[in-house]
Amino acid sequence: MSNTVYTACFSDNNDNDFFIVCGYLEYNHAINNNIFNYLLHGTEGVDISLRYTKEHITLLLLSYDKHKVKHIIEQLKRCNVKFIECIETFDEYVFLDDVVTLQTDYQEFSYCGNAMGCDFRLFHYWLHHKERDNCIYQITIHHLETHNVKKLQRIAQKYICYLQIENILPHSSAIQQYELLSRPLDRYWLANEVIFFTNEQSLYNWKHAIDDTFAHTSTGACFNQPPLISNYQLDSLILGYHPMRDELRELENRQQTVALVSSLFSQQEIDFLWNESLRLNKQNSLPASTTGKKKVFISYALSDYIEAQNLRSALEKEGFHCWMAPEDINKTNLNYPSAIIEGINASSALIVVFSEHTNNSIHVPKEIDLALSQKLLIIPVRLKNIMPENDLQYLLRLCQWIDKYQRPNKEVIKEIITRLKYCH
Repeated sequence: MSNTVYTACFSDNNDNDFFIVCGYLEYNHAINNNIFNYLLHGTEGVDISLRYTKEHITLLLLSYDKHKVKHIIEQLKRCNVKFIECIETFDEYVFLDDVVTLQTDYQEFSYCGNAMGCDFRLFHYWLHHKERDNCIYQITIHHLETHNVKKLQRIAQKYICYLQIENILPHSSAIQQYELLSRPLDRYWLANEVIFFTNEQSLYNWKHAIDDTFAHTSTGACFNQPPLISNYQLDSLILGYHPMRDELRELENRQQTVALVSSLFSQQEIDFLWNESLRLNKQNSLPASTTGKKKVFISYALSDYIEAQNLRSALEKEGFHCWMAPEDINKTNLNYPSAIIEGINASSALIVVFSEHTNNSIHVPKEIDLALSQKLLIIPVRLKNIMPENDLQYLLRLCQWIDKYQRPNKEVIKEIITRLKYCH
């Protein structure tokens, strides 16, 4: 092991030794992208924890293979990662004193005694919360090996068949569960999210804001509260040891399987989190030139969040000011319905990010109806060759569609901008 890097050694519940090194990265986009690409594609068998503070990103690497850790250190040194060199500094960077936590937990959801998965991401709330600088967000990701992916696929598919045969879920909830249980087909990152707070009041404020938003976006999925637990602190959590990695060895029940599937991140989600976090740390507000323009309201189903956020980023680069839940709700002191109404009233156009998920959304039809009542320009952008159903079929019947599928993204953005110019 390198003489200049401190490597901590701990034991897991089975008395197996694992090794941790700690580094930190400044918010430099070009360098950090190189680092991140290497971490994702060159560190198999290593748990990666990214801990975002106001000043920098703390990087924790955990592995049972000491030689693999040594190799990773040498590679990352070439990318100018600064590694901790002594135990005192290691403790200062890694161990957090007097903190309370808010952590994702997918273990408890059920409906009529049957396990349910929840499509929830804590980073959606953290990225755009108005008090983001007053907490620390940490995500630990563990790459699934091929045999574990196949194991999850088999058990998840069996459970889908069971739900279809028993027909115990409401239609919209059943569709959401089928989509969620299909995640192992294209998602290979087991992720664990946690936010650290220095006091109970901050935790309470965040929890209240998340509960309020969740209650207005997930009522159709039989969920009463988001999959979060608070004040749950273990050294293993702070060290970046993934709490569910051992459960991959023996999947004993459906609840466990559904919880694992719910926490799977796609490559697209991981990339998005990384790039958005860097962007927001470099630029916390829109350029002054956009503040005089009316907003573009982006309406979307929760499962299409990343597509909606990518669209927002592209439009804001072109000088448009966009409004989108939940981040713009978090910037206000309003409850969810009031913030939506205010956002639409302040907008001159509404873009509908349309997919198969939109047909099952409770809130998208309401937002379109409000926008029509305010005589906003409505621009539906189809992600797939899917037609609107039920209320959406009526509300969107006179709108001119923009098809995003099978077209270059630049071409789609150009067409949207052309439409928007007529309403500013």
